[in-house]
Amino acid sequence: MDLRTSASVRLSQSKVSLKLKAKHVAKMTNLRHLYFGSRSRGELFNAMDVPEDFGVRRSLKELQTLSYVKAGGWVEKGLCTMTNLRKLGMQVPKEYGSSRSAFGAIAQLGQLHSLYLQGELENLLDAAFGNLTKLTLDSSCLRDDPFSGLQTLQLLKSLRLINNAYQGKRLCCLGGGFPCLEVLNLENLEHLEDMVVESGAFGKLKYMRIASCGNLDRIPQGLENVKSLLELKLIDMAARLVERVQPKTDKDWPKIMHIQSIIFTTSAAEREFDVAEQN
Repeated sequence: MDLRTSASVRLSQSKVSLKLKAKHVAKMTNLRHLYFGSRSRGELFNAMDVPEDFGVRRSLKELQTLSYVKAGGWVEKGLCTMTNLRKLGMQVPKEYGSSRSAFGAIAQLGQLHSLYLQGELENLLDAAFGNLTKLTLDSSCLRDDPFSGLQTLQLLKSLRLINNAYQGKRLCCLGGGFPCLEVLNLENLEHLEDMVVESGAFGKLKYMRIASCGNLDRIPQGLENVKSLLELKLIDMAARLVERVQPKTDKDWPKIMHIQSIIFTTSAAEREFDVAEQN
């Protein structure tokens, strides 16, 4: 097989230098989908270092998928040349420095609709996310509520905040926020204690999953107003929260009794309820 004419390539760790692989890949001008490194469920992905001139000569301008790579000197001059990129998975290591330059390059990718960012971020540059339909923030360590900017995105359908993407105690979605969001996943946000959903927020939300948020001890306030919600999963949550969502209690059950499928677990057990059977 002549790799120069390949449309899709998947490369993983081996004895061969990852940077060497990336150097040869850059010559594959017909490439559409490029998968570097690997990622296991629940684990940090093994992102690849790429050369400083990766993409700089516009040799990868036809690329549509790029994951998982480490941000480096190539980002500012190389990433912006990948004008057909639809999906990007990128790790922002501490040694990279300010994440603002990465956001500046991402903002120039007008076709990008799916973004996975891993690593600490000073803050979010919402202008970089305007065309996204799917966003994952992993280990971002954000101090400010990410909902404050992300909830204005008009095209976003899926949002995942995982592995301490947010280090604050409270999330708040204002009325009219996240107008097209269908899937929300909050996982391993160990500092989160409270979430508020104002009336009119999450107008199209269908699936919500909250997992391993041990300090969250009650259902998000205002969730009873999200009538579009079809499924709620509460996975590996504190026992005190699970107690509050028991059917026909006067605590948090009234907030969620309109949801068709409810699954909740502590570390020891799992229960699933069909709301129709409880009424």
